[in-house]
This record gives sequence, C-alpha cells and structure tokens, in this order.
Amino acid sequence: MRKLLIAALFVSPITHADPLSSSRPIVTMHSIVNAAQCADKVAEYPENEVIGLFYFAVDVLDETAKRIGYNKVEKFYAAAEQNSQFVIDKAHCDALIDNVVMPYLFSAPITLYQQESVS
Repeated sequence: MRKLLIAALFVSPITHADPLSSSRPIVTMHSIVNAAQCADKVAEYPENEVIGLFYFAVDVLDETAKRIGYNKVEKFYAAAEQNSQFVIDKAHCDALIDNVVMPYLFSAPITLYQQESVS
C-alpha cells in the first residue's frame, strides 16, 4: 500500500498550494499511515470505504508534498510507517474515520462546480 500511495503522489504535478486548502484541519503523518493501513489490512470494510481511505491518504500526502517537497514526504511517511506499533482493527479505523478523516473532508473548500450542482 505504501508504494501505491507514494507512486500516486508522483502522478500529480507539483503546483502551488491553494490558499483555501489551508482552512483544513492539520492531519499528522501518523494519521495518514493509519488510513493507509486501514485501507490495506482491514477486511471488514466495504470497497467504497477502502477506496475513500486510500484517496484521503493520497490527498493529504499530495497537499503536504506541495508544501514541503515530495522527497521529504516519502521519508516522513516511511519513518512513520516503520515506527507505527498500533493494532489495526475495525474499531481503530472507525475512530480514525470519525475523528480525522470526516473533519478533514467536510472542511474542504466548496468549489464553484459543487455550488452550482447544489442549487
């Protein structure tokens, strides 16, 4: 999974960070590793939730890489993954989704397209 996440980063072009995205809550590299491992190891999740966790991790990694550089993100991610000593189970992943993933997703700026589709 880690190789997939890092590979996904390099598909995205390096651009300047959107100033609106700074309104999102801070997510630690530990949380990103948790999300990646939940998507990779917990079999009780339906496919759409696994894909959601994967895209959450990629999105945050990409935003972080735009700010500090892709090489640094890869090193930090690898170190966080190596140092993670937690048990991955559904309860752990549910807590991650409720406390980290959902606040992050719902604080994302609404684009013009989303505003038009709502009205």
